Amino acid sequence: MEGAQRKSTLDFFRARKLVFVSVDLAQVKADRVLPWVEETTHPHYAYVRLHGRNPNYAKAGSTTEGHHHDYTPKELEEILPRLRALEKEVKDVHVTLNNHAEDFAPKAAIVLKRLLGQPTLLAPPPRPGHQEELFG
Repeated sequence: MEGAQRKSTLDFFRARKLVFVSVDLAQVKADRVLPWVEETTHPHYAYVRLHGRNPNYAKAGSTTEGHHHDYTPKELEEILPRLRALEKEVKDVHVTLNNHAEDFAPKAAIVLKRLLGQPTLLAPPPRPGHQEELFG
C-alpha cells in the first residue's frame, strides 16, 4: 500500500464502489501489516477495523496472540481524528474492534463510544452474594 500500488488499489476500489477497510494495528515492519489508510473509496460508507497495537503482532503464532492488546483510552483518543476525517467524507463510518482476546474489544467499544459522545448500554453490575435472575 505504498506509492503507485496504493493509488491503483484505491482507484480499483473507487471504480467499483467497494469499501476499503482501514485497519489500526501496531506499525511494525512486516508484509502482513497494513498502514492506516485514511481514505474513502465508497461514496457513502467507510469501514475501520481496530485490531489492537500488539508490537508482537507479526510474530504471533495465532490470531488470538496477534490481537492480544487492550487499547488504552489515550490510544482510542488518537484514533478519533482519523474517524472524524472519514466521517467528513461519507454518510456512515462503521468501526469494528477485533482485539478479541479476553474482554478487550467490548471494553474498548464502550470507551470509544463515550469518546464519540454516543450512548452506551451497560448492564448493572451483579449484586454481591446474589444470583442474578435468568428470566426477569
